[in-house]
Amino acid sequence: MTAPAERGTTTVADRAVRRIAERAAGEALLPGDVRVTHGAVSVQGRRARVAVDVALPYPAALDEAGSRIQRRVTDRTAELTGLTVPEARVRIRGLSARPAAAAGPVRGVGAGQLRGEVRHRVERQG
Repeated sequence: MTAPAERGTTTVADRAVRRIAERAAGEALLPGDVRVTHGAVSVQGRRARVAVDVALPYPAALDEAGSRIQRRVTDRTAELTGLTVPEARVRIRGLSARPAAAAGPVRGVGAGQLRGEVRHRVERQG
């Protein structure tokens, strides 16, 4: 086997790291809940600094959602690139109303309950 210095190195382009980070942010919550509005990275050596701006659905638990997105972006970017990624910076830049179909009442449930509340109730029963 050849020595590591003779085998060369793999370089991951900033654009690829940014796209991985943006995709990871979008995967952090339920499908469609996170809309990435901007992403930025800076790669120096084997270290990548990552930042993503996101929009979340209203209502949302912002502290919990932000933490989940931050963990997912940090962990997944490091896993897929092999780079050291210190804690990603996540900025919540906006909130948007859920589509009417997702926010309306669900069959068999009182008109005041939203789909998210139903999901929580089902998990507690099961």
